Amino acid sequence: MIMEERSSRIPAMPEGDYLNDSERASLVSTEDLSLLNRWNIPEGVPTPRLYERWPVIGRSHPKKKRTPSVDIRPIILPPVGIAAIDKRNGHDQQESTEIRWSASRLHDWLDCPRKGWLKHQLKAAEPESFDTDMDGKLRGILVHDVLALTMAEVMGFQLGDINDHQKCPNLASAGLSLPEIMSIALRHALQIAPWLAREDAVASHRRRRMLGLTLEELNEWEDGDGESPIILSGRLGAMLTREMGLTGSGVLSMEWELKSSKGDPSIINVEPSIEFPEDSWSFGLSGRIDRVEILPQKDGWQRTDGKAEVVPLDIDKEDNDPSLRHIIIREIKSITGPDKGDSGKRHRKALLQEVQLALYARAWELANPGDRVVAVGVSEVGEGTKHLLEVDTSVLSEFGEELTDESTEIVAPLHRRRGESHKNPSSVPFRAWLRYRLEVSGRVADAASSGQVNPTPSAKMCGYCPVKMPCGLDSAFKGGFA
Repeated sequence: MIMEERSSRIPAMPEGDYLNDSERASLVSTEDLSLLNRWNIPEGVPTPRLYERWPVIGRSHPKKKRTPSVDIRPIILPPVGIAAIDKRNGHDQQESTEIRWSASRLHDWLDCPRKGWLKHQLKAAEPESFDTDMDGKLRGILVHDVLALTMAEVMGFQLGDINDHQKCPNLASAGLSLPEIMSIALRHALQIAPWLAREDAVASHRRRRMLGLTLEELNEWEDGDGESPIILSGRLGAMLTREMGLTGSGVLSMEWELKSSKGDPSIINVEPSIEFPEDSWSFGLSGRIDRVEILPQKDGWQRTDGKAEVVPLDIDKEDNDPSLRHIIIREIKSITGPDKGDSGKRHRKALLQEVQLALYARAWELANPGDRVVAVGVSEVGEGTKHLLEVDTSVLSEFGEELTDESTEIVAPLHRRRGESHKNPSSVPFRAWLRYRLEVSGRVADAASSGQVNPTPSAKMCGYCPVKMPCGLDSAFKGGFA
């Protein structure tokens, strides 16, 4: 088979600090990129930001060392010269196809163009199978919706609206006790998931995991007025308890729908860089941002020396901050556990493998001239709740528990602008990361619109793929460099 033959060309033991161009050309799978591997760079090897070539693909080194990778997707395989195969991979398409993108749709195309095409264009995905009441997705929806509805009700704004006046900037400032807020959350939880009040063993287990209540305790609360203060534990209780400690910012919006500054559908325009003035991308994007926050300044919520203009995508370290307001974008993700060592993994994946945080950050900046996103991150809601933020350290040097449980600098050693010199690069790493994730998204959108639908198979990727049956490659491949 052609794909098996291509896969066999991957070098088992590549040489050098990072893969060279010929080795990169042999990649057939996104799994080969190892974007989420914990790296341990050998002594004397530069980080990707300071390496002479960029972007780079890392490799394993002796003594459990590893150099990191920077995302080079989409992986577009060249024609093989066999008409039927090349046509199936989209090499002969003459007209482009317009696609309305969402972050999840882009992610599927990033994983594998064939997967994106079969799932979204041909609607060939197999029906999902899950437990009737609550698989991981339903658990995530419950956690997500209960928090959003509770915060909107307590703070006095509608979901999707802007809490611009900041009369009640966060949950702790609302003047209600934690048991009173938990009572409101419990009411919303029962409206969303009435099965929480059932008597069977499955419902009992899930009720305890989510609420920390027995059926008798829940019935007693409902038999009262259904509004009396109550203490919850479980996932929802831990989430709300931690939420009361987030007092260092003001919540601007929950479930904000992407749109332009004029209220039209959102268009992501990736402007040319100084290094590549001919490269630009533009594509439509739909979606909702889980949570948008604003950081206080010395004299209120705005900077006095900023401008009400769209903040440039590219900002260098020596540039003055042109913004009026500093913004945080958070996405809420329900996780299992986490097991030992897994804390922060979902946040890391959102930064290095997915594009949602970057797309939403730029969509907000384009829709709100003068706003600069200075931190993005994932709130991991499991047995406990952990808020993580990747911080633009050119603006913010310290974050305390009133904003996050952990501030990270994962992207700083990895990113510079394409074409920028590796000798003392001047770009702000956070902004370089933002640009590059947008460029990756733009390349994927262009490739998909032009009909590039080649598979990028691997054992891990294909094993859980919803279109593995119509694709037919799930049993053929093992990805990864030695």
